[in-house]
Amino acid sequence: MNLLIHRKESIILTTIDLIDKYGIHQISTREIAKKQNITEGAIYKHFKSKNELMLGVLDYFSQYDSDLFLTAQQKETTEEAIIFLVESLSSYYENYPSITAVLLSLEIMRYDEALKSKVQDIYSTRFVFLKKIIQKGQETGEISPKLSSEMLTDIIIGTCVALCARWRLQQYSFSLRGKCLEAVNTILGSFIQDKINPQRRESID
Repeated sequence: MNLLIHRKESIILTTIDLIDKYGIHQISTREIAKKQNITEGAIYKHFKSKNELMLGVLDYFSQYDSDLFLTAQQKETTEEAIIFLVESLSSYYENYPSITAVLLSLEIMRYDEALKSKVQDIYSTRFVFLKKIIQKGQETGEISPKLSSEMLTDIIIGTCVALCARWRLQQYSFSLRGKCLEAVNTILGSFIQDKINPQRRESID
C-alpha cells in the first residue's frame, strides 16, 4: 500500500513539474509516463482520467491550507495572522517554485467543467478566510474600516499573486518571501489603527 501511495504522489509531483515546464495545456499522460518511466496504463491504475489526476494536483497544491488557517486563528492580532499566512505561503512557494505554476494556472483551470468546482473551492476558501480575519480586525478596531474587508482582501491576495508572477518571469531573481512581506507590511501600515487606547486618545484631543 505504501508503494502505491508513493507512486501516486510521485505522479502528481511529476505532473506539477511538467506544468511548470510546459504549461497546463501542453502536458499529456504520455509525457508524464515517460518522465516516470512507466506506461500510460500504470497512470490509470492510480487515476481514472487526466482530470482526476489534475484534481490530485489541486489537492496537493492546497494540502496545507487547513493547518495554516488553524494556526492563523490562534494569533493574537489580525496583523500577526495576516503576516503569518503571507509568510507561510510565500516561503512554501519560494522553496518549491514549480508549485507556483499551479497557482498561476487556477484561472485557466476554472474553464474546465471537471475542475471548476475544485478551483473555485480553493480560491473561495482562501479568500473568505482572509476576509473574515480582516473583518474581525475591523470589528475590534485594529484595522481601519476606510476600505471594505472584501477590497482589502483583494489587494493583499492580488499583490502577492502579482509578485509571484513577476518572480517567475524574472527567473526567481529576488526573494519572493521578502517581497511579499514587504508588500503586506506596507499595505497593513496604511490600515492598522493607532494603538493608543480610546481613553488616552480623548485626553490628548
